[in-house]
Amino acid sequence: MRPRPTNIARTRLPLALLLAMGIAALLMTGCGVSHKSRTAEKHHEVSTTTTRAVDSTSTNSAANLAVKHALEQSTPRPPDVGAQFEFIGGAGPGPCLTVHSPPAIHVYTEPFASFPANPNGAIETYRSGRVSFGQPVDLCIDGFSLGPAKVNLTGPKGFHQVGTLSSHTADECPSGDCDDGWDWVPAIDESWPVGPYQISARSAHSQASTSFRVVSSITPGIRVLGPSTDSGHNEAAPNAQVRVFLTGFRSAKSIRLVVYRLQGAAGKAGFFSAANVPLPSTGRAVVAVPTGNPAPNTTYLLTTKYEGVVYFAPVTIAQPYAGPALVVGPLPAG
Repeated sequence: MRPRPTNIARTRLPLALLLAMGIAALLMTGCGVSHKSRTAEKHHEVSTTTTRAVDSTSTNSAANLAVKHALEQSTPRPPDVGAQFEFIGGAGPGPCLTVHSPPAIHVYTEPFASFPANPNGAIETYRSGRVSFGQPVDLCIDGFSLGPAKVNLTGPKGFHQVGTLSSHTADECPSGDCDDGWDWVPAIDESWPVGPYQISARSAHSQASTSFRVVSSITPGIRVLGPSTDSGHNEAAPNAQVRVFLTGFRSAKSIRLVVYRLQGAAGKAGFFSAANVPLPSTGRAVVAVPTGNPAPNTTYLLTTKYEGVVYFAPVTIAQPYAGPALVVGPLPAG
């Protein structure tokens, strides 16, 4: 992967230090912490073969309606909601940037962002091999030189995805030994049954495989999944659409989604909008939210408070940088 050009200032700090950092929100019990930054990203809008596909957004029409204009239209601030939310965005390299090995697939999972932070901490869960609905996960497919690499994923109840990760160019790998591989960030939604999964990758001269397990929701959380995904700056283009995962809110019939807005990578985000989002009995949903067309590099922070903890997820509206190494959502067909 190559360093990505950006005009957003980023804090590049060690992972453990960033996990320990907390900035209190003004007039709101919350904080903003980021522990991962991406380079060389690409969004593939192509089909993939998936058995037992479920469109989870279609089953949550009321929730979709509630958040339809959450990033486009401001609303009056409820009296018990804070006026500002202080956020630090941008951090050290993502997990797949630090993996250099013989052909191998590594599975990295991370907790949902919250304040106070998840007591388990990302350090303990980073290589647990378990992932739940909506949870951040990176499948690092490494050591396959220039590629391409064919990927095969199988799971319970006939779940099956196949795809091809495109070749790196000679310019990206001038030595002819491209050891950075690919970072696949799948969207773990209702179409993924709970249980064990096997993933394998094969190129002309290399192959590797590993396993992981999808489990029921471990903790509550919010996650925004856009074309360019990281916990500091999940970028999505103007006039596009992002998927917002809400999970683990078992005892709630609804949550209040509070949106804050700021320009750039960090600072005091001002209140923008609030909406009550109905939830099914499972306590989880996926909703589609239009990004609108705000000023360049506008960051929205989606937050909710549940049982004394503030859960949050950012999305920055900008043109995502296109690169070959990051695949978000379904595998590219081929």
